[in-house]
Amino acid sequence: MATRSRGRRAVRAGTALVAVLLTAAVVVYGVWAGYLWVFASEGAVPPQSRIPDLPAGTEIVGSTTECASGGCWREVSLAPAPHSSPRELAETLGLERTEQRYPWSLRDPHSVRAWADADGDRLVVSLRYWGAELTP
Repeated sequence: MATRSRGRRAVRAGTALVAVLLTAAVVVYGVWAGYLWVFASEGAVPPQSRIPDLPAGTEIVGSTTECASGGCWREVSLAPAPHSSPRELAETLGLERTEQRYPWSLRDPHSVRAWADADGDRLVVSLRYWGAELTP
């Protein structure tokens, strides 16, 4: 009888510990996401990591932050893989005709929109948080 009681206490303690840890994680993430939401400014730009997955052989050759009266955006210059054109790279990324919207992620709880323009033998992908107006 004592062994069964001890086992139940251990299960309850383990369950309580898991519940406390999950609650703490949710609270910490909520505070962090709230902080980002409240203190987001028009100068905020998505991190470079929000670029869609690049095909093999594609290289990032530069990254800048540009700003205008409507806010800021990140421009990432890409060199397509050998024997590929900027247009083909844009098609692969789904950016050949229109801008794309990428949903939020755990590390960056903002939706991001992306669009691309060819610049000679490079493709320039621009990233901006979804709520900002498109003014580049």
